[in-house]
Amino acid sequence: MASGFVYDPATGVYTYRPENINGNYSTSGRLTFDTPFDKERKLKFETTTAWQYYHSVDLMGTAQAGGEALMRSTRSTVHTHLLTEQIKLDYALSKATLGVKGNVTWQNATSARESFNEISAFDYQYGLTARITLPWDMRLSTDLTVYSRRGYATSGMNTDDVVWNARLAKRFLKGNLSVMVDGFDILGQLSNLRQSVNSQGRFGDVARRYAPAT
Repeated sequence: MASGFVYDPATGVYTYRPENINGNYSTSGRLTFDTPFDKERKLKFETTTAWQYYHSVDLMGTAQAGGEALMRSTRSTVHTHLLTEQIKLDYALSKATLGVKGNVTWQNATSARESFNEISAFDYQYGLTARITLPWDMRLSTDLTVYSRRGYATSGMNTDDVVWNARLAKRFLKGNLSVMVDGFDILGQLSNLRQSVNSQGRFGDVARRYAPAT
């Protein structure tokens, strides 16, 4: 369901109405490979390659060249490809597991729409993780991650954010009850809003979300 409009130049009135529009679909594929590097299986490597494609169709209403108003909303089709590569390397000790991680996603969006600007940008992240067993059967999970974005036309989207999360968990009643305390964005460097690109290639502000340590 899309919001379409018709413009009456005699009265200057826009009439908006919901319209059915067909053609939206997506497809994806994923390949994961993991292997230990030693006989004791203490050092483990994992890689995931993923591809996603979005065929997004909507109704758009923007001014024509010269500032003349459109008589009605027009059909807009955007093709978006996302290619992601993720790697993880973990080393298991007697009471702790330490790891490094990295993730990069290339986003490419194109359209025949006259006002559309092609998007070719990278989102990438890298950091350290740790899971430690403490005395009294307590478990500490923590991760320090740098989130970066490059290649966007809007300068506010080309950012670097350092995020440190931690979780302390304790089990009771023979493991039937767990109590957890989460520390999210301990460094306090995140804004509550971040800019994003929707399926039609438009920029906007959305609530920021980063997963806590697990």
